[in-house]
Amino acid sequence: MPDPTRLILEKPLTVRWVAELKPVLHAALDQGGDRLVLGLAAVPQIDGAGYQLLRAFQRALAARGKALLLEDADPKVAARIRLAGGSDLFEAGAPAKVISN
Repeated sequence: MPDPTRLILEKPLTVRWVAELKPVLHAALDQGGDRLVLGLAAVPQIDGAGYQLLRAFQRALAARGKALLLEDADPKVAARIRLAGGSDLFEAGAPAKVISN
């Protein structure tokens, strides 16, 4: 099984940045591996628009037979994602290829 692709996000997942992040995520859809790991350590906040972007990205990956996994989220960001129903998006990370945003 190929290593997952890892994408490190460095901007808030908020309505202000969704339009900028959407093409970055779209470009990652066809990267190798059966899952894409989003590193959220540098993401300081998330709002409803950011959560919707994550779920849309998850659906687009699923349509290609891939999974979305989140890792290293700030505790406040992780809590907001879980509160919105996104607990399924977290799993321990694995070695991965890195693509930049």
